[in-house]
Amino acid sequence: MKNLSARLLCLALVMGSVFAANAATTYQAYVANQWDPGVVTFIDPDSGTEIGHTTVGNVTLRLVLSPDGTKLYASNQTSGTVSVLDTSTRAVLATITVGTKPEFMIYHPTANKLYVDNKDNGTVSVIDTTTNTVTKTIAVGGAPRFMVYTGGFVYVGNTGSGTVSVIDTSTDTVKKTITVGSAPRNIRVSPDGTKVYVANYGSNTVSAIDTATQTVAWTTAVGTNPSYVAVTPDNKYVLTSDTTGGTSTVIDTATHAVVKTITLGSTPWAITVSPDGARAYVAVANANSVVVINISDWSTQSIPTDTGPYWVELNHDGSKLYVTNPLGGTVSIIDTASLTVVSTITTDLNPWTVIEGAITTADTAGTPTITSISPRFVSRNNTQTFTITGTNFSSTSTVTISPATGITIQSVSCTSTSCSVQADLSLSATTGSESMTVTNPDGQSATATNAFMITD
Repeated sequence: MKNLSARLLCLALVMGSVFAANAATTYQAYVANQWDPGVVTFIDPDSGTEIGHTTVGNVTLRLVLSPDGTKLYASNQTSGTVSVLDTSTRAVLATITVGTKPEFMIYHPTANKLYVDNKDNGTVSVIDTTTNTVTKTIAVGGAPRFMVYTGGFVYVGNTGSGTVSVIDTSTDTVKKTITVGSAPRNIRVSPDGTKVYVANYGSNTVSAIDTATQTVAWTTAVGTNPSYVAVTPDNKYVLTSDTTGGTSTVIDTATHAVVKTITLGSTPWAITVSPDGARAYVAVANANSVVVINISDWSTQSIPTDTGPYWVELNHDGSKLYVTNPLGGTVSIIDTASLTVVSTITTDLNPWTVIEGAITTADTAGTPTITSISPRFVSRNNTQTFTITGTNFSSTSTVTISPATGITIQSVSCTSTSCSVQADLSLSATTGSESMTVTNPDGQSATATNAFMITD
């Protein structure tokens, strides 16, 4: 027994019962600064601080991420280009020439294609994201501005034509042109994908396009000059921001009727709805505030921001709201639980829009070593917590026990110098010595033979 105790100073994970901690995922926010030259600002959401910035083309307006979050695409309006950035290194990987005054972009969810509208050309450029080259230029309507993707089609709002072009992404050709209202601006897809809602700025209406028939299902009059629309997660309501009217119009999607007109203040712009559908948030530029709409009773409250807020964007879980203040040269971060501004980041570069995305970090902890494991003697029919100490562990290390008969690892939590392992030892567990192995995500591992003994 003494010899066994001496050998129990080692710990490891080996083939057998396996538990892997979740991949190390962090989040990063990106700000498009409408400046000459344009700049993309990188923000750490946790600290609410800038962590870097990259100069791209001139007058950067919009941003989109690749589905895996490794690439960021920035449209540079006066340069007529799209910049491709590495989200980890912040380096510009490529600059792609498209049409005149590009703005909105859509990344195809399953194909390596990016669609870019060119406002002054009346075209959409199709970029192969594996080669960073334009493979096709599609003629649409006049002054295309906003785009959405659903069901294999890109819907393009043509502000100058009063139409929506429907691009079949399997052929990259226009399948249909749908007449909506005057000067369509923002368009959104319903959560179930059955409708595309269009804010018709010039005709003070919202059109609902049925995506099955690709025809206008209904049109409802709203406030003056609707610029943006948002849809509740249950698809029950469409809310507008009526920029000249200073209101938000609420449409019941079942009856197509206006159920509420909410006073916001002068010049509301972007609007978004929380993931739980409880609130809507509207940037109200001339009020220097974000107005919060409580959807349960349509009451409102105002959160002061910096000067001239334009864009609002919720983070991945809805706990933070990013607000761009172009005239103030800042980005406000609002805590949505307390409805207070918790951070203000200064760019001084006319910040226009902001998005957030996940980054899965590669683990480079190095070669792990194990110095001790406790406890060394355990019994069956018991849930036991083991502590492994050593060096070069990772927050995403995997731990295994061998032989694994009757043993189930329930959880693993590691720092760089220790791992806490909770394991269920059933009555069927084999008595005798067990080995443990700690494996880092890069495949390097350390094993402790005779790490502990099951005594009965």
